[in-house]
Amino acid sequence: MQLNALRRLFNRPQFAPHEVARLGWRRLEKADGIGQKGMATIVKWLREQGYELADAEQAAESRGTHHAPDARKVERAIRILKTQGYAVLLASTPEALDEDA
Repeated sequence: MQLNALRRLFNRPQFAPHEVARLGWRRLEKADGIGQKGMATIVKWLREQGYELADAEQAAESRGTHHAPDARKVERAIRILKTQGYAVLLASTPEALDEDA
């Protein structure tokens, strides 16, 4: 799965470990098809090849903190909800406030 996600990310079937390492933690973390387990697999593979992700130190510091959801993940969730017939409104809109009352 990670291999296919990396192929889509690079838009080609083959790539070198140094290319993946250069992408960095943040870029890989945002890629479609790469979750926490996938990141762990990629990091392990890179280490076996003698590489580290470009911004691995910063990522290690931030892993313990709560991050806002990635905008693409939110957009994907909204799209799924809409295809299932749900109406998705921002909480700050007057329509959403009227429905809560």
